[in-house]
Formats: sequence, structure tokens, C-alpha cells
Amino acid sequence: MKAVERRLKIRNTLEYEKFFFKYYKQMIADERFEFDQIRALTEGPLYNGNRTIANILETHPELLDEVPFLVDLRQHLVFWLNKYDRVFVRTPEMCLLYTGVEDAVPFPNGIDRAIDTWLRKQA
Repeated sequence: MKAVERRLKIRNTLEYEKFFFKYYKQMIADERFEFDQIRALTEGPLYNGNRTIANILETHPELLDEVPFLVDLRQHLVFWLNKYDRVFVRTPEMCLLYTGVEDAVPFPNGIDRAIDTWLRKQA
């Protein structure tokens, strides 16, 4: 984003998703290479991790009662995966995918601590 801003001499006020969508066709080779690397991370590890966690929560709904933060995590993941499947996959101008700021389904703050606490109680 910074490289595009400097080269085009613009001051960005857009969130990342909208910025990359708007300036995708104006990117030069170096910028597109970084864009493609970010997209590969979204298509690979982020997608796979989010899909795996969503499948675990679907397969083991009892976890939602044991760790209440997981209800918010499940909602975030369902929204993220839906947006991935229905928008990201068909939109080459996107390299990353957020569901927090503009979509109002953020990754739940404190989830790591809640899961860590739950895991320690299981030991």
C-alpha cells in the first residue's frame, strides 16, 4: 500500500480491501508481486486455518458452552468464509479479506487468552 501511495502521490483514507480493489489495475510489477504474495497467504494458510477451526466448532458444538468466546469466533469465521467463497474467490483485485472494521464481525478480542485458560483447566 505504501509503495502505491508514494508512486501515485496519494494520501489513502481507505481500508486495505477497498484500497487494493481501487488501485489494482494501476499497480506495477513489483507492487503486483507483493499483492500476489499476500493473496497466496489468504488463499492458503488463512483460508485453511479458518476452515479447519470452523469445522472443529461445527463438529464439537459443546466447545461453545465451555469457552463462550468461541461463539463470537464461530460467527466471525462463518462470515469470513462466506465472504471468501462468494466474493474473494471471484475478485482478483482482492489480496486480503477482513470482516472486522467495515463488516462489524471482528476477530474476537481475548480469544487466545480464553482458549489458553480453558486448555490449562483440561490438563
